[in-house]
Amino acid sequence: MLIAIILVLIDKCLLGRLNPIGGIELTTLATVLATLKYGMSGGFFLCTFIIFGPPIVNAIIGSRLLVNPDFSPVSFGPGNIRDFISVFIIYLLKPLGILWIVVIVTLFKNLAKFEGFDGKEILTTPINLVFNVLIVLYFGSFLTSILA
Repeated sequence: MLIAIILVLIDKCLLGRLNPIGGIELTTLATVLATLKYGMSGGFFLCTFIIFGPPIVNAIIGSRLLVNPDFSPVSFGPGNIRDFISVFIIYLLKPLGILWIVVIVTLFKNLAKFEGFDGKEILTTPINLVFNVLIVLYFGSFLTSILA
């Protein structure tokens, strides 16, 4: 769970501030890891942490390292609903293996946006998918070892 929490904090408190490339995020992978390791209760715990943890850390950090003008220190919004639904999807797809789960959940989270799309978000979907798949392929043995 600690690895998943660290991934969320890196995503919501560091990558969001720097915005190196749109579409790079670690929250999906963290949700997959927490749900595969601890079941739906672990996934729901992490989703709840996503709502409350990063805003507290961002309040402590303040305006340091702030490069992205679109950065919001609060991580509550429509994406949280997708995170909670993703926990159910991950739990149901557990027999498929981590790579397929990451692909399906990443596509779900990117394409199930009921708040609407703009040109930028549609372009970040392939980047997000490739980024998450490359992490799983590169760190696959490590990720499966922490799930055991």
